[in-house]
Amino acid sequence: MNPISGTCVRSKLVIVGDCACGKTSLIHRYVNGAFLETYAPTGFNTYNATYDVSDTYKIEMSVWDTSGDGGYDRVRPLSYAEADLVIICFSVADPDSLEHVMSKVS
Repeated sequence: MNPISGTCVRSKLVIVGDCACGKTSLIHRYVNGAFLETYAPTGFNTYNATYDVSDTYKIEMSVWDTSGDGGYDRVRPLSYAEADLVIICFSVADPDSLEHVMSKVS
């Protein structure tokens, strides 16, 4: 966006949590406006969305969907670099998932 006519802010959002806690569904709802009804395990995916806040201000958001699989524990922290926001997801149906995700981000 032309700095004379408006402002464009670029942000990176990383979503972290256990497998099957709803990270991808949350992202899909946020980016596409629809909820995913089926579960499909993911690795690392990136989604991009642009939001027009006003006529002169927009946000370009890069949303990073991280895998909750333990096999990715060593590479997951690489996704945190230059993140502006982190959302920590857990399942209210699985209290252990909160403990698991806290160990992933600490």
